[in-house]
Amino acid sequence: MPRKGIKMNKSVLQRGIIIILCSCILFSICPVYAFAAENQKERVVRIGVPDDTYDKINGNGKRSGYGYEYLQKIAGYTGWNYEYVDCTWENCFDKLKNDELDMIEGISYTEERAETMLFSGIPMGDERYYVYVKPDHTDISSSDTASFNGKKIGVLMGYLSEMVLNEWEKKYDLHTQHVNVSNNEDALKKIADGEIDAFVSLEDSRLDGYGMVALTNLGSSKIYFAIGQSHSDLKTELDNAMRRITDDDPYYADELHKQFLSVDSVYFLTGEEQKWLSEHGEIKIGYLINDGGVSTLDTETGKVSGLITDYIQLAQNCLEGQTLKFYIKGYDSQEDMQKALHDGEIDMIFHVMQNTNAAEDLGYDLTDTVWKYNMAAVTVKKSFDENAENTVAIPREDSDLKSYVSYNYPQWHVKEYATWKDAKKAVYNGKADCMIMDSGKLKQYSDDNKINCTVFFWKSTVWCHLQSDMETAFCCLS
Repeated sequence: MPRKGIKMNKSVLQRGIIIILCSCILFSICPVYAFAAENQKERVVRIGVPDDTYDKINGNGKRSGYGYEYLQKIAGYTGWNYEYVDCTWENCFDKLKNDELDMIEGISYTEERAETMLFSGIPMGDERYYVYVKPDHTDISSSDTASFNGKKIGVLMGYLSEMVLNEWEKKYDLHTQHVNVSNNEDALKKIADGEIDAFVSLEDSRLDGYGMVALTNLGSSKIYFAIGQSHSDLKTELDNAMRRITDDDPYYADELHKQFLSVDSVYFLTGEEQKWLSEHGEIKIGYLINDGGVSTLDTETGKVSGLITDYIQLAQNCLEGQTLKFYIKGYDSQEDMQKALHDGEIDMIFHVMQNTNAAEDLGYDLTDTVWKYNMAAVTVKKSFDENAENTVAIPREDSDLKSYVSYNYPQWHVKEYATWKDAKKAVYNGKADCMIMDSGKLKQYSDDNKINCTVFFWKSTVWCHLQSDMETAFCCLS
């Protein structure tokens, strides 16, 4: 017994020694990590801000912008703090060389610059160059590049923006007159004085406030963080952080661009389209007279209610400097509207499903998506598998649903019935597995104990029209 007791005490002692040793090792390591993290957090990186393209300060002194947000994201991986240093494009590179700055954001790479500074291994994004015009300058069209020939284009000559313009002109065999502008302020003055027809600028949403619209994208170039040549350690940390950001969120830079830099699309009619519209008169739109929530005709008052009235009101003034006029005409079925479209009674249909295959078969074009909503399968089955070989009951007049099922569920079998009531009866009697409809219409079945409803896919709806020049007029409704 004593020997056994001594053995047990040795075991306890051994475990105690191991715990103490592990604790010593742990506490000897932890200060190193803590010290490293503390040093990392205390590192202050001096950022040069030559203008407010990527880093803006509002009236309350709060910063925002593409570059600012990107730097804050990087700080989450590196623990850096920042000191923002105002500089100009004339002196920022000298300050970087003289170690008065550590980094500058939004810099294009050139071999000459690479001799005196380092660049991030991953681009921080793209600079996109656009041609800006006044919306009433309708003799220049993005759809007809030849319309640029002979026009006076303002551009900062001898710099990257002119190089991008030259490449674009060479690509389309164009010949324009280049007029030097020192900045956007100078370009706007020359536009107002009639000295130029358009000018080249980086994508800048603020130009909209000066009545300018981005007509066409000339091209883009990569931009980087530039780092002082003596700070290779900074570049290593920066590259590692940017690589991790890209791995964690491959579209991070795209989302930043969309949030801070992308220009809003502004639509206006070209001279040719305006001529067509003046000769054609009102744009005639077909609608279903009993499409709950979308378009409903009150037979007593003759008034139409629903989403269609909201969209038409929006469409009337969606073009820059142009008011559109509409005439709406009601129909009982999609087939009647499609026939009217082909016979020239109407110019457009509001609305059809976003189904390019059906549009090609029926010979009409689609606008961008107007809205999306859930569709549901209505069935008496306890469970419903949309991937199975189901039989779906569809009213004969609803060609939209038939084409949608044919396109998205080729394994399903369509059975046509005269009315929705007949389709519902077929589902009840087991002649069909389901019928499908907008999930907003399920309320009518809420008290029916036999019915089970499964929301299972999205339906996109659009405006459609015969192939013509009028698509421009309705793209803004998407």
